[in-house]
Amino acid sequence: MTSGSGSKQHIRVELTVPSAKSCRAPVAEPLVIEGEAVEVEISPEPAPVPDGPVTVPLSPVLDITASEPLRDSLLEASASGRKVVIDASAVERLSTPCIQVILAAGRSFKEQGLEYSLFSPSETFVSAFDDLGLFAALMEWKVET
Repeated sequence: MTSGSGSKQHIRVELTVPSAKSCRAPVAEPLVIEGEAVEVEISPEPAPVPDGPVTVPLSPVLDITASEPLRDSLLEASASGRKVVIDASAVERLSTPCIQVILAAGRSFKEQGLEYSLFSPSETFVSAFDDLGLFAALMEWKVET
């Protein structure tokens, strides 16, 4: 149960610990462990973000049924706050809905201030964008090989 009063938070936590005299935990009030009060401190700092990019490998076949899972993968990658690398090296077929998802993700990454790039896009991947007259939009992406 959590309740707030001004800047204080009261959190009730029940733990079973063999014999603990003190600990540091991200809670605001004293914690009772097996009948003993334990002082704890709150850290207002956010958890550190892991280093390195998040890589989203694209499937060889990206048809209409792949557009929703692709969107979900790209949303999850963007939520990490890290650089997003889309590995397009294995793409053999790319549908218009998936191209729309990829372009929308690029706009979203840009708006969020995230670094993003394509890794080794296959010839099929590039041709699919070109066939729709979107080659210029694709060229706005940083490409890694």
